Amino acid sequence: MLLVVGLGNPGKEYTLTRHNVGFLVLDELAKHLNLSWSLVKKQHVEIAKTSELILAKPQTFMNLSGISVQAILKHYSLLTTNYSLVCCFLKFCRIVQSVKKFN
Repeated sequence: MLLVVGLGNPGKEYTLTRHNVGFLVLDELAKHLNLSWSLVKKQHVEIAKTSELILAKPQTFMNLSGISVQAILKHYSLLTTNYSLVCCFLKFCRIVQSVKKFN
């Protein structure tokens, strides 16, 4: 199973801002795959999934998104190598990719 996390900030004031590019990308992917979102309050995340793919939009601010990601990885017994991030900071994404290659 693959987890794809779209980073963003909750709240209407961030909906169409650069801070929510991760959410917007996942919304389009979910729409393309005909998936619907459901809120999982315990993990502070919106999830859309298939049997092989989990799309996740943490409902915490970006700097706290690790809390949701950790809860999802634990809940689905996923390895830390089975996920990808979608975010607005290209430099950050390059760092994440570098870290994943290093591991």
